[in-house]
Amino acid sequence: MDVSFTNRSSCENISASGTEKPHWTFLPIFLSILTPLAVILNCAVLVPLVINQRSQPAFNIYLINLTISNLAYSVTILPFDIVSSVHINWPLGYGACLLFQYSIWAIHGCIIHSHILLTLNRLWAVFLPVHYHRAQVKHFRVAVVVCLCMWVYVNLVAVPGLTITKIVFERSPCFLDIPSHPRYWQVAQGLLYDSTLAFLALAIPVVWYKRRHRRRNRVVSAMNAPHPTHSRTVQSFQQSTQQVSKETQAQMERRVVNERSYFQVWLVLTSVTVLCWAPLIVFYATAVFSGTVLQELMEAGTALYSLTPLIDPILITIIMPTMRIGPLQ
Repeated sequence: MDVSFTNRSSCENISASGTEKPHWTFLPIFLSILTPLAVILNCAVLVPLVINQRSQPAFNIYLINLTISNLAYSVTILPFDIVSSVHINWPLGYGACLLFQYSIWAIHGCIIHSHILLTLNRLWAVFLPVHYHRAQVKHFRVAVVVCLCMWVYVNLVAVPGLTITKIVFERSPCFLDIPSHPRYWQVAQGLLYDSTLAFLALAIPVVWYKRRHRRRNRVVSAMNAPHPTHSRTVQSFQQSTQQVSKETQAQMERRVVNERSYFQVWLVLTSVTVLCWAPLIVFYATAVFSGTVLQELMEAGTALYSLTPLIDPILITIIMPTMRIGPLQ
């Protein structure tokens, strides 16, 4: 997913003159404002997520993983995107170009796969709720290992392609010579982006419907539950109810609030990701599979997906109550 991929045709006209002036259009100005804001907001969300150790269910670990991915994106890809948008001919040399291409494929892949882990966690919660509530805290270490395996998987897909594909940067934009190995990059595009975005889009209605169906069944079961009528039965029922400690009630209420916030933050984050990433993934899928370059779609997609590392921490802070209450405590 290379932002400078579309600059190849326009660089031919500039390279003939031998000189180039910086092109400060809307996109690099927009990215220059966005980059420091994204770094600050993701750091502000990451710190309380890591420090808050009262209970770390798997969902929180996956949120930390997503925030780290967004922070890495803000520190590496966004500055290079600004340089690539301002200069048609890459000015930073081979090492920076290699890092740019690695970040494009690896960090982009880690961001979207972080959403995959969050989605799998929500599917676990709605389809196996009893097992989820019993095992989520114990799943802490497993979640950490899963996140590490995700980073390894994305690198195993992206890095071999970078070693066999020529990186072009002299008197041109920084880009990979994808036509020299089209099959490999088509498979990489499908594994890292196309299939994952389709999975996220399909999971949204599935999780929403299953959760709504569970809540409806819960209400019906409560209405149809038998109520004690005999005086002794009523008295024993009241005594057993009073035995429930206030701490247990508080824990149950906290769990309900957390689960509601987990579902809401997942639903909003995933929906925003699908909407913001879809144009750019369509552009690169078209470029990789058919060679067709749609410049307008690329610029609109770049602006949209660049918003996600800024939107994600804002949504997490607004929706999750622990993010608002935890730092104050």
